[in-house]
Amino acid sequence: MRCRGHQLFFCSRSDNLSRANHMEIDFLISDGRKIHPVEVKSSAYRLHSSLDKFRRRLASKLGESYILYQKD
Repeated sequence: MRCRGHQLFFCSRSDNLSRANHMEIDFLISDGRKIHPVEVKSSAYRLHSSLDKFRRRLASKLGESYILYQKD
């Protein structure tokens, strides 16, 4: 996406008191109206809890979400 002129951002939040508040989003892409989170996972991923938390917290500001991984 960077090659198409988009700026790339990421989100990282940690909370030593509550694991439920911890999240990391690998890339955030903005189209000027909405934010599109992108998670990059290994081939054996099963969960995407950070993406789920991020989507719940910012639902009104988000567009499409993407998960990239090696398997079909």
